[in-house]
Amino acid sequence: KESDTKASAKTPADKPQLAYLTPHSTPSNTLEQSEILFPVNKSTINPAFMNNAAHIEQMQNFLKQGGNIKEIHLMGYASPEGPYPFNEALAAKRAEAVKQHLKGCNIPADVKISTNSSPADWAAVRQKLSESFIENYLKIIAIIDDNSIAEADKNAAIRKQFPVAYNFMLRQWYPKLRTTDISIEHT
Repeated sequence: KESDTKASAKTPADKPQLAYLTPHSTPSNTLEQSEILFPVNKSTINPAFMNNAAHIEQMQNFLKQGGNIKEIHLMGYASPEGPYPFNEALAAKRAEAVKQHLKGCNIPADVKISTNSSPADWAAVRQKLSESFIENYLKIIAIIDDNSIAEADKNAAIRKQFPVAYNFMLRQWYPKLRTTDISIEHT
C-alpha cells in the first residue's frame, strides 16, 4: 500500500503537463444609434425640426468622448409617398448630408463612414402596422409583402385600397420615415 501512495504522489515523466495562459478579454463591439429627421422633400439638416437638436447633441457628445470608433454607417430613407426615382435620389442625399455633417465633427480620419439609402422603409411601415389597431392592417401588410407588386407601386396600392388608413399613416407615420439612421460601431 505504501508503494501505491508514492506512485500516486509522483507524476510520471512520460505524461505531458498542460500549461496555458488565460486569454485577455477582448472588448466587445457596441453600437450607438441615433437618427436625423428631415422635412418632406428636403435633404438639408434642420436642427429645429422635430427632435433633431437633441439627436445632434447626443451624437456630437458621443463623438467628442473619443474612444475607439470602428465604423459609422448611415442609412438614408425617404417616405413612400413620393415618386420612386425622386425618393431614391432624396434618400441618398439625406445620407450624404449627415456624412458631411459628421466630417465637420472632427472624427478621426481613419474612421470609415459608409452610406446606403432606400427610397422607402417598408420594414418600418410593416412594423408600425403590426403594432397598430388600424382596420385592415393585415391586408396592408399583405400589400407590402406581395412580391408581385413593384416597390414603386406599393404606396399607390395602399392609398387606393385603404384611403382612410393611408391618410392616417401619411400624417402620423410617414414624417418619421424621412430619416437617416446613424449607427456608430465602437469598442
